Amino acid sequence: MNKDMAIIVKDLSYTYKAGTPLASKALENINLEIPKGQFVAIIGQTGSGKSTFVQHLNGLIRTSPGHIWICGEDIGGKDVNLKELRHKVGLVFQYPEHQVFEETVYADIAFGPKNLGYTGEELEKAVRQAMHLVKLDYADFKDRSPLELSGGQLRRVAIAGVLAMQPSILILDEPTAGLDPKTRDEILEQIRRLHRETDLTVILVSHSMEEVARLADQVFVFHRGTIALQGHPRELFQEEEALTSLGLGIPQVVRVMRRLAESGIPVDPRVLNTQEAAEQIIRRWRAHA
Repeated sequence: MNKDMAIIVKDLSYTYKAGTPLASKALENINLEIPKGQFVAIIGQTGSGKSTFVQHLNGLIRTSPGHIWICGEDIGGKDVNLKELRHKVGLVFQYPEHQVFEETVYADIAFGPKNLGYTGEELEKAVRQAMHLVKLDYADFKDRSPLELSGGQLRRVAIAGVLAMQPSILILDEPTAGLDPKTRDEILEQIRRLHRETDLTVILVSHSMEEVARLADQVFVFHRGTIALQGHPRELFQEEEALTSLGLGIPQVVRVMRRLAESGIPVDPRVLNTQEAAEQIIRRWRAHA
């Protein structure tokens, strides 16, 4: 098995309520590889299988049929240690603040590592480091009640609770859902910085093409339980017609630049953000000034 791969998935399928009249195929013949340290996005319409897939990666749903290797270990085996697996693979659900339930921020973040056997200074260090990673000041927040926090702060506490278990792989299922634009951008910047400053492999499940363009190294497009498309966002978002046929779109800035290129203006339509677009336009303007 390739040790450079954080995740390898072979021939994974899953059916809800299998063997009953209500059986519903959620995944069919999924095959993919994710290198260690990569930032991956998973996109697709609601019901495409995204959440079902990521729940397989930390054992919330067991593989049948198919195989998944996490950091070289086949997690479908009977002897797999689920506690150790969830130490390696941290999963932050959509609206993670609903997972916050302890009386203080410290207690909530400490809950996971405590269950892994952390105590004393080791536990405090794990909580401190996790709070530092999400930009929550330890002295200011540790004794505060989660009920006192803003939505964005609660989201950070929930993410810190997963990071405190020191996973190798971090899965974020719609981490900015329901947030206002300012708080959403702050959370995304925290995620970007976290990936840049650590060796975490990050998997982002998102409906936002702008988020994907801003963060991902590789994108997998799920459709009706299969992987319909995959690639780097710079190339993938040039497949506007294919993405539209799957009920998805492309980032607005990519659409604008494509239209400019199609109208004969010599710009590169493969930009991914407004900064790249501005640089392109300014460069062309200066060339013709």
